[in-house]
Amino acid sequence: MAATASLTALTLCISAVPAQATNAAKALATCNTGYICVYQVPDYGALTSSGGIGRAVPPGECRPTGSGIRSVQNRTGVTQRLWTNGNCTGWPENIGGNSGRRYLSNVYHSVGGYP
Repeated sequence: MAATASLTALTLCISAVPAQATNAAKALATCNTGYICVYQVPDYGALTSSGGIGRAVPPGECRPTGSGIRSVQNRTGVTQRLWTNGNCTGWPENIGGNSGRRYLSNVYHSVGGYP
């Protein structure tokens, strides 16, 4: 009985992985190398209408997203900074180059260069 319960738990864990991997694979497929792409839904759902912010935002510049960001894929190779307000003010969160975040801790409304 214990072996059956362990096997069932293992099966449930394994079957949950492909959905997450699929969402990450879709994000990479829809976000070209050299771009930062933002999503309105956690886990890379609902790519914004622009398809992303575009190329890396240089330090000192700001690009509003037009909608709340809940997940991000940064394929620029340089750190980018998300901001809770639309004018690159408020609470920041850094996203390292060539990385992504499936679940952001806040809703963000602009992207600025770092530092």
